[in-house]
Order: sequence, then C-alpha cells, then structure tokens
Amino acid sequence: MRGSKLDKIKSMSVGDGRTELQLSVLYGRVSALSDFDFSQLACQSYSLDRITRNAVRARLAREAREGRSNQNYDRIVPDLLNEERASGKFRRQINSLLSLLYPLVSPSQREIILHHWIDRGTKDADNRWLKAISSDQAHFNLEEILAYWRRSHADRAAAVYIDHAAPERISAIIPELIEYCVEGWVVARAIRSVGSVGEDVWQKLKNRWPSTVLYLHAKLSRMISKSDAIDLVISTCREEPDKVGLAIWAVGIMQMEEVLDEIMRMHDELERVIVRSYGWE
Repeated sequence: MRGSKLDKIKSMSVGDGRTELQLSVLYGRVSALSDFDFSQLACQSYSLDRITRNAVRARLAREAREGRSNQNYDRIVPDLLNEERASGKFRRQINSLLSLLYPLVSPSQREIILHHWIDRGTKDADNRWLKAISSDQAHFNLEEILAYWRRSHADRAAAVYIDHAAPERISAIIPELIEYCVEGWVVARAIRSVGSVGEDVWQKLKNRWPSTVLYLHAKLSRMISKSDAIDLVISTCREEPDKVGLAIWAVGIMQMEEVLDEIMRMHDELERVIVRSYGWE
C-alpha cells in the first residue's frame, strides 16, 4: 500500500474525539482503497484502533453482502493464521477478522480456516466454525455437525442439524436431544420437523419443559384436556418461571378460555409459586 494512503487513515484513527464528519471521511478513505490496498489494510487492522477496525469490518461486511470477490484476500489468510497462532494479545481480533473474511475467500482457504478453528478447540473457535460451515454449501457436512453436537451438546449445533436433516434422522436423535439440550425450543423444532412422536417422548418433555409441551400442542393442533393444560401451566410456574408467558400464550392459541379463567382464579397462588421458583422469598 502506498504509505500516504495508510498514513492518512492512521492519522485519523488516533484518539476518541472525532467528529461525525471525521468518522465519515475515515470510512470514505477505507472505501476508496483499491482491492489490493484494502487487503493490506485488512491484514494489519487487528492491531489498529477500534474505530479503524470497525471501518474495515464495514467494508468487508458490505462486500460479503454484495457477493464480491477479491483474490487478494486469499494471500493474507496464511499471514493472519500464523499471527493468530503466535499472538496472544490479538487472537480475538484476528479470529473476528477471519470470520469476516471467510465468505470472501476461496473454498480452499475456507477449508484451512475451518481446520484452524477445529484445531484451536476453544468455545469461541467452535462457535466460529459452526457459524461458518452452516452457511457454506461447499463445506457443509451433516455428519460433522452431528458429531460436533454430540461432543459439545451446544443447542445451536443441534438446531443447525435439525434445520438440514431429513425427518427420519431427526427422529432418531430426539431422545438425545431431550437428554442434553438446554432449551426446550430446540426439541420443539425437532418434533415439529418430525410431525409426531411416541407417548414416552411426551412424558419426558413434561418432566423437563412443560411449556414446550403446551407450545407443541398448540402448533401441532394436538388435543389436550383442561386438567392437563392447567397442570402444565402450574409445572411451568414451578420449573420454568421464565416461560410462563409462552405456556399461557399456547393456551390462548388453543382457545382454552376455561383454562385462562382458572389461571386467573389461581393468580395469587401461581404468583407465589413463581416467586419461590426464582428464589425471591
């Protein structure tokens, strides 16, 4: 990069007292760089100040949205990976930059970045790997997603698998999902994809996520008795106080007016249950 261009950008990125006009000019200078010059700035940006990094991020994000290609990015990936391995100070910034570059580099470089994150093995690296591979048709692999979920039990990985797998494959792992998922919505998504499950599954759901049972009854138009619906609302107040709104919403969707009336009749008692559930007594 010609020194004057880089110097102008660096001179504008010192201190926090910038005016809106100065910030606009900084973003404008970054936008005005040629593809090659910008790739050189991007390669160095992890060590620059936050404002300049944001300007670089903005251009990279725009190029990704527009589907632009820049072969110069392939040339800086090895340097960034080497620096990431050697640097403790800038590791987070470099990995953030690699995430932005990921959709803009060639499939071969994307594969190298994916392997780097897998080898890194940290939670942050795992999350970046999952986000990248989930939207990469060239490298997406259901078996890898499933294997990763079974190692990590990360709800997000389970959701990605459910979104792409065939119903019969989803059905096969529902018992595992119930056992290991943290959030009931993941299992709800799986069951909606499958369409129907056995009574043993419903019983396990009642024990873990009563609000999810009500939600699924509403979404699947599945019949439920008044007494069972009330019991599930009470269980939600006791076990999932943060999901009471979801449970009552589902009751409303099912047009169970008598259950809503009973909830109001039990209002004070249910409020006490919720307070105890939160440990506020």
